[in-house]
Amino acid sequence: MKSLSSEPLRNALNAYIKAPTEKNRVGLVAAMEEYKDLWITVHASGGTGKPGNRASRTSYSRVMKAVREIDGIEVTLALQERTNAAAGASWWVLSWRTKYSPNGTNRRFYFTRDGIWTIPATKALEMMEELESRGVLGQEYLDRRAGFVCSTLVSTGMTPSERNRELASITGLEENWGSDPFFVVNSDPNDDWRKVLIVNTDTGAATFRSMTKDRNYMPKKVLRPGADWWLDNSMMDANVQQMKAFYSKLRDLLL
Repeated sequence: MKSLSSEPLRNALNAYIKAPTEKNRVGLVAAMEEYKDLWITVHASGGTGKPGNRASRTSYSRVMKAVREIDGIEVTLALQERTNAAAGASWWVLSWRTKYSPNGTNRRFYFTRDGIWTIPATKALEMMEELESRGVLGQEYLDRRAGFVCSTLVSTGMTPSERNRELASITGLEENWGSDPFFVVNSDPNDDWRKVLIVNTDTGAATFRSMTKDRNYMPKKVLRPGADWWLDNSMMDANVQQMKAFYSKLRDLLL
């Protein structure tokens, strides 16, 4: 594991100060994100450099993917086998992955200084449809941990008060999801987790995020003071049952 050194960040900053070019700006942003990622990993382990949380004990094996270019940046929805070494368990997930910029590093954090990650809802549906046509949402890849059955809450089936309460539990005070936000909340095999889809029906922008009640998990972000749920500040993994529910409800909304 790398040590927590600020030297690459200082070098990138000095290069940008000497020559504030676009290339050096991209290098500085990448160095900042790499340092932040490494800082979180080290501090999540208590500074020991040994894996200290769920994220640092997780590995992936990619099998299949759907890819689109959105605003010049490649976005991937990938079928992966996810392994938790500490639990000795593996299961299939569909993972949203992208980069910070066209030539930048892989996007590690869902929420950055530029805001949250979003994708046009129509593009997200396209990518799900592509993988569905290739059998990814079939029985072969179901998450069979503890006989998991995915329960789903959909905003269109709620009363106004229920909608307001649920939306507040999955969004931050500074977020604006339009005049009639659509959202889906899926349960998880771990009761401390939920998987969420939100669509701004005014603009067509969508996002997929994970929420957690696990106080020891990192990286997480407070969305509302005193709230029971935190935002998992990583790009989402969802199991096949969860993604099937997202796919079905998004089709209902868009088609």
